[in-house]
Amino acid sequence: GLISALLGAFGHNWVHQPQYRYWSYLSLDTIGFSSTGWFREHVLQHHMYTNTPWDNHFRGTEPFLVCDPTARRSYLQSTITPYINPLILTFGLYGNYLAHLLDLLKGREEWARPTKVLLPLNIVLMLSRWGLLRGALLTYTWTAVLSVWYFSLALMNHNAEHCMDVDARNGATDFGEAQ
Repeated sequence: GLISALLGAFGHNWVHQPQYRYWSYLSLDTIGFSSTGWFREHVLQHHMYTNTPWDNHFRGTEPFLVCDPTARRSYLQSTITPYINPLILTFGLYGNYLAHLLDLLKGREEWARPTKVLLPLNIVLMLSRWGLLRGALLTYTWTAVLSVWYFSLALMNHNAEHCMDVDARNGATDFGEAQ
């Protein structure tokens, strides 16, 4: 799980840089993410519109976690889900994988690489080697460690107080400073 989390972190950094695109394939695609989808949605959409309604990450954790500081929250969203946030985040890899898989099935995404089968293959191998209960627990553990670490950093990075300073963002000279 920790090694997968590190691969995800490096893959995140490599996907931003064209000269390391191959490395982003090797890291993100092998752990269940899509480097192609990540490039398009993260670099070309999220970084251009960070913390605005056009940012695909802005509503990516709803209805469980609401990142929009101006949004009204239900009782569940304001009093319960903030405390079970780590538990919710343990399913981040599965949520990301499923969203990309649905895009593939709907024809909105290319079947560019056979790496999409690696996550299900990993799960099948774990279950066949360790049995249903232990294999499922081991699989959940490594994906949970990856998801909590990876998505906690992302949420903390983009939902900190300085990221919500609209006056500073509006006065920024470029999009990098605005983030």
